[in-house]
This record gives sequence, structure tokens and C-alpha cells, in this order.
Amino acid sequence: MSVRLGLGGKLVVVSIVSVVIALAVSTFIDAQMAQRAFTQRFETEVTTLAKELAAGFGGSSEFDDWVTLTHKIHQIKEAREDIHHMQVFARNPDNGWSLLASDEDPPTGRLSRQELTGLTRGRTHVDLHVEGDLHLWQVTTPIRNDRQIIGDLQFLISGMAAQADVAKE
Repeated sequence: MSVRLGLGGKLVVVSIVSVVIALAVSTFIDAQMAQRAFTQRFETEVTTLAKELAAGFGGSSEFDDWVTLTHKIHQIKEAREDIHHMQVFARNPDNGWSLLASDEDPPTGRLSRQELTGLTRGRTHVDLHVEGDLHLWQVTTPIRNDRQIIGDLQFLISGMAAQADVAKE
């Protein structure tokens, strides 16, 4: 059975198809803009969190006590379930960096060239890492004693809870 449409029917079909395509494109663009806004907002929030946590490591005497540093790392991780891995690096007098404490046993960890560049400039670095279905943000921020950079705090944090909020919106 074949249906023949007149000019008016064809105009209605073309109009409906045009509206559906326009709505689909608009929805896609809106979702992309919401994702970009989420990413920017989340990066700002984790940068602020990193600076607040790093301020708690500011005493240079703590850098001589691995047990205290490790205990502080475990306390933070207990309070923040979204933090998956945390480590503290110290700046050596010869301008090198060494791992002081970590939630890993034995501790492993290195700073990338990009993170080292940011640290020498006193900047916090945020980068997305995807491990299977898990999206983690690696945050690296300087630890200061007065205005001098004495170390570095690095952690992985999940954006799953924040991402669920965006999905609801």
C-alpha cells in the first residue's frame, strides 16, 4: 500500500523532520556545554581542595617524620572516600624531588616533567586519567612553608559523585 502525499503533507513532513533534527542538535550542543562547564567547575573545586590539603602539610618538621606524614595521608583518605591515592614529595636542596610518603607500601611515585614545571612556578596541575571505567583526576600542588615551596602533594580523586550530579541536571 502506497501513500501519496500532497504538497501540504510533504511540507508538514519536512517541517517535522527539520524540528526533530534541530532539537537533536540543540540537545547535543547543550550536553557538550554542560560537560565542559562541569569539567571547569570540578577542576576549580579540586584545585581549591588541593591547596587546602597542602596547607596542612606546611610544617617543615613534618617532612622529617615519615610516620606522621603517612598517618596524615591515611586520615585524609578516611575523610574523603573520593580520594584514591595520595603521596607527598619533598624538594631537595639540589632542586630535585624525592618521594617522602605514600598510601602505597612500598611507596612508588614520580613527578612528570609537566608537573615539575608547574611546581617550579608554584602552580597546581590537574589532569584527567582514565583507568578502565574509572575516571580519576590527578592533582599535583605545591606545599609551602611561608612562601617557599618545600614539597608537593599529589593525589587521585574521583569525579563520579560530581558527574552524577551533572547527569541529574
